[in-house]
Amino acid sequence: MKKRVDYMTDMGLIEMEDEEELKKNFYKRMTKVMISKAGGTAAESALKYKVGLPNAWMSEMDIRKGHRTFVMEKVDDKTITLTLTDVTDP
Repeated sequence: MKKRVDYMTDMGLIEMEDEEELKKNFYKRMTKVMISKAGGTAAESALKYKVGLPNAWMSEMDIRKGHRTFVMEKVDDKTITLTLTDVTDP
C-alpha cells in the first residue's frame, strides 16, 4: 500500500504518491537565479549571477572549505553541469 507524502519546498507544496517518488525527486529542484550588480572595478552595467545549492546536496558531496572547486560546463542553451574536482583550495 502506497503512503501519501507531501513535501514542502521553496516553490511550494509538492504532493507525492509515496516515499520512493519523494526520494527520486530529492535530486531535482526548481530554483531561481539571483541577479545583482557586480562590484569592484566591473562596468557600471555589469551583473553577477548566483544559484543557491541545497545544503543536503553539498553535505552529501562533502563540500567544505578547502574542498569546493567545481568544473562548470555549458552543455547547450538550457543545460549547465557542475562537476566536483579533486583540486584542494589554497
